[in-house]
Amino acid sequence: MTINDALKIYIVCATGDEASGKLIGRTPTTKTPKGQRTEIAVKRQGELWPEAVPEDAAAAGGVGGYTAFWFLLNIEGRRIFSELSSPSEIQRGKITSWSERNILPVIDLDDSPIVGTRGPRDGFTGEFDIPVQRIA
Repeated sequence: MTINDALKIYIVCATGDEASGKLIGRTPTTKTPKGQRTEIAVKRQGELWPEAVPEDAAAAGGVGGYTAFWFLLNIEGRRIFSELSSPSEIQRGKITSWSERNILPVIDLDDSPIVGTRGPRDGFTGEFDIPVQRIA
């Protein structure tokens, strides 16, 4: 998990199912079930009145008052599909609904050049721009 206090968000990375990172098709889910802390955090985030969640459950749910985003990865052969999405519902340990989905461009490892610039001493500076398309 990475946390941004200024924006009051946190990001968790997980493997998504085969629908993750795709605009067309069914709604993606996390590939494997998550634990009780994730369930509490998702339910707390979707709560209209988060103060109604018992304090011990809120503490177990992670970062209170912050919006969660999940960076979902779906690898198919040599293509990587991904998205940065905010969960709204969890069932049987899997996140099944998203209040916001941001689909990232597909990375094809066979023909996608590495984007970026060379820096001092030929090091990779990491300066690049990835277009993001919000769909929800």
